Amino acid sequence: MTHQLQLIISDPQATSAILCKNYLKKHHIQVSIATSLEQLKVLLKEKKVDILLYDLCQPDGDGIRFIQNIGFQSSRGIIVFTHELDPLDKLILLETCADDYIQKPCDFRELLARIRAVHRRIQCYKQQDSINLYCNGFILDCLSRSVTLDSGRTLNLTRYEFDMLKVLIECKNQPVSRQKLLKAASYQSDIDQLTCRSVDSVIYRLRNKMPDKECIKTLYGVGYTFEETASAYSVRYSPIKKLRDIYTNSVIFNKTLHRLLSSNFEQLSIDLGGG
Repeated sequence: MTHQLQLIISDPQATSAILCKNYLKKHHIQVSIATSLEQLKVLLKEKKVDILLYDLCQPDGDGIRFIQNIGFQSSRGIIVFTHELDPLDKLILLETCADDYIQKPCDFRELLARIRAVHRRIQCYKQQDSINLYCNGFILDCLSRSVTLDSGRTLNLTRYEFDMLKVLIECKNQPVSRQKLLKAASYQSDIDQLTCRSVDSVIYRLRNKMPDKECIKTLYGVGYTFEETASAYSVRYSPIKKLRDIYTNSVIFNKTLHRLLSSNFEQLSIDLGGG
C-alpha cells in the first residue's frame, strides 16, 4: 500500500488554508489545519507528519522562534509559506530549520511541486537515518551493529544489548515494555530461553556500559525508557542537520554585522536580546 503524504498547514488565515487543503487533497495529500501555535503543538503530538507548511505570522507567539526550536529536533520537512520576508531572515531560516521557502500568494501547482520535491529529499534522509541513529554522546550503526562514542571508542555490546538499545532509542522518551524488548532480542534459536527477568539483566549490563548511565530509566511495573537530555540531539538528527546547526552562528553573526554597519541599532538591540 502506497504511503499517503501527511501534511499540516499552519496558517492563521483559515480561508486560504482551506483552499490550499482542498487543492492538495485532489492530489492525494492528507492535510490537517492549525490556525494557531497551540493548535499546531497538539497536531504535531498527535500525528505523524511528513511536511509542515508553515506561515511565520502567528497570532499567539513568535513564529520564527517557534519554527527554529522545532526545526532542529525534527525529521519532517518544513516549508515556510509566508508573505514577503527580509532576505536575511529568509537566509537564516533556510540555513537553520527550513527545507524550502515560498512567498504568498503563490500558484498551487508550484506549491505542490515544492512539497513533492521536499518529500523526496526527506525520504532520502530517513533512509540514511534508518542506518545510523544519532544520540548524545554516541552513534549506533545498524549495518555494522556497532556503537561508537564521540571520543572514537567503540562500545563492546552483546547481541542482546545492541538490539535492546536500538529499540529504546527508536522509542526515545516513550515507555517500552519488557515484552517488546524481549521480542526485539529473541531470535528463533533462543526464543524459549529468554524471559522478562533476562531483559532486566541485559539492561543492567547495558546501562553500565553507556557513557550516560542515567539515560535508561526504569519504569516500575511497565518497563524502560530512553531519555535524552534537553541538550541532546534528536535520534533523527542527521549529519545535514548538524551542519545546519554549526552554520547558524555564522549566519546570525553576518546578519548582526550587516545591521550594525547599516546603523540599524534598534533592530540590533532586539537581535541581541536587549529589547
